[in-house]
Amino acid sequence: MKSVFVVGLALLTLAAMKSSAYPHDIYLGRKDPKTGGSCCSTNAGAGYGDCAKLTIEPGVLTAEADGYRIRLTEEQAQRINPFRSGSVDVVVTWDRVQESPDGNWHICIPGQKLETMRSDFYCFMAPNNI
Repeated sequence: MKSVFVVGLALLTLAAMKSSAYPHDIYLGRKDPKTGGSCCSTNAGAGYGDCAKLTIEPGVLTAEADGYRIRLTEEQAQRINPFRSGSVDVVVTWDRVQESPDGNWHICIPGQKLETMRSDFYCFMAPNNI
C-alpha cells in the first residue's frame, strides 16, 4: 500500500511540474541549423516571446524551389510575436528548416524587420511528415 502511495505522489509531482512549463519554453536553447543563432531571445518562463505555433491560413505558407515562403500580415505576425511591427514575407531555405518538437508548424520572428539580419525570421520548424 505504501508503494502505491509513493508512486501516486511521484506521478502527481511530475504532472504538476509539467503543467507549470510555459508553451514558449519549447523554443529555448534551440538554434538555427545554418546560422547557429538562437531561436528565441525571451527568458524562460516569460509566457510570451518571439516564437509560436504558426497557424496555416490561405496564403501563409507555400513550398517553393528554394524552401518555404511565409507571408504574414502584421496582425498574423503579432500572433507569433506580440511586439512585431510590420508584415513578414520571407523564404526559409531548406537548410534552415528544423523538425518540429510537437508535430506542428512553428516560427520565430523579431519584433521588427532588422536590416542587419539576412532574413526576417530566427527559426522555422516543420512537421517531420511533410
